[in-house]
Amino acid sequence: MNLFIVAIFLNLLYFTIQTIVNDNFINTRYKRGVIVNSIYQWEDFPIKYEIRGEAFAHYGHITEAIKKIENETCLSFQKLDHLLDEGITFKESLNGFSSTNLKKSSNFEPHSIFLNTDSFKGKGRNYIRLVLRALGMDYEFNKPNSSEYITINKNNMNNLYKRNLNIKPKKDVKYDSKYDYGSIMHFSNYEVSKDKKSLVFETKDKRYQNTLGININPSFNDIKFINQHYCKDECLNKLTSCQNNGYQDPINCKYCRCPFFYGGQYCEKPFLPTNYKCGKGKYEAKSKYQTIVFKRNFLCFAQINAKKGKKITIKLEKGTIGKSEECKEDTTLEILYKKDKSMNGPHFCGKVETTYLKSEDNIVFLKWFDSKYDSFYKIQYKYS
Repeated sequence: MNLFIVAIFLNLLYFTIQTIVNDNFINTRYKRGVIVNSIYQWEDFPIKYEIRGEAFAHYGHITEAIKKIENETCLSFQKLDHLLDEGITFKESLNGFSSTNLKKSSNFEPHSIFLNTDSFKGKGRNYIRLVLRALGMDYEFNKPNSSEYITINKNNMNNLYKRNLNIKPKKDVKYDSKYDYGSIMHFSNYEVSKDKKSLVFETKDKRYQNTLGININPSFNDIKFINQHYCKDECLNKLTSCQNNGYQDPINCKYCRCPFFYGGQYCEKPFLPTNYKCGKGKYEAKSKYQTIVFKRNFLCFAQINAKKGKKITIKLEKGTIGKSEECKEDTTLEILYKKDKSMNGPHFCGKVETTYLKSEDNIVFLKWFDSKYDSFYKIQYKYS
C-alpha cells in the first residue's frame, strides 16, 4: 500500500476516533514552554494568513495543518490574498531550511513562517509544528528540565537546525514538568542529524528512543496546551471533575476532552474502539504469563486489566517488529504502561531486545500499526 495514502488514512482515523472518545498569553501561570512576560500575544481571531510566492508549493500542507488545529481547538484562521498587518505570512526560505520565531513577532506587521523542501519530508508534521511555534509553543527539547530526559549531541546536528536549540532557564518559563517524547514539537533524529544516522537526541530511558518524532499529528498534550491557554474562557461553567488527565472541552463545554483510551462525560471510562481490536481486545492478566499475538493487523488496540492493587508485567521477546531491523514508522507497537495515559508510551519497532515493562497501575493499553499487514509479533503479560 502506498505509504502516503496510509499516512492520510491514519490522520483521518486518528481524529475520527478522538472525536468518538470524546489565555491568551498574558496570563502565564499555567504555561508549558511559553516565555514569561511575552511582549506580543495573539488576541484577535480569526488569525489572518497569506501564502506568498514560491511558498504556494506548500499550499496543501499549510491548509491541512491549519485545518487540523482548527478542528481540535477553539482557534480560527482566515486566508487572505494580501496581508499587511497582524497575521502570519508563509514565505519561501532562502537558506534551505524551514523556520519561524517563537510567538508572534509584532502587533503591527505579519509574523513570518519560512518554508523549504525539508518540510515536504515530514508527512505534514513540520507545518503543524511551525504554526504551533508561531502560536507560542516551544520545542519540547527546550524545556528547562530536558536534560533529565534526553542528551543533546550538538556535534551530530545539521548546522541549519542548531538555531532551534535554546533551552530556557527556569525563571523565564512556566512549564509542565512532564516531558512528552511523542510531542509533535520534538524533532526526530532523522530530521535534524547531519548525516541522517547519528543520534542528536538520546533518551535517558532507552525504551523511548523510537518515540521521538514518530507522530505525524499533535499529541493529546500538544492540543491540551493550546486549548488551555487560548480557549480557557470559552466555557462559562467550569468543569472541575475531569478524570484521567482530561480537561474541559472548549468546543463542547459539558464534556471533558479525554486521552485516546478514555471516554465518558468526565473521562471516567476506559474506551477501546470496537472496530479495531487486537484479537478479543480486552485481556485479563493472571499470575502466569499469557500471550497476545499481533498478526496481519493494519491498526488495532488492546487493553490489559489486572485486579485492583496489582501491577502488570509486559515481556517483549527478542526479535523484529516489521521486515527490517531498522525502525520504520509504518510498523510499530506502542505500550501505555504508566499511570498517566495522556502521555505517549514507548514505541517498539525494528530490532527489539528482550524488554520488561511494569505498569504503574492495573491497566495497560497497546496500539499496533502495520501499514503492510504482513508483520508478526507477540508479547506476554501477567500481573504481579
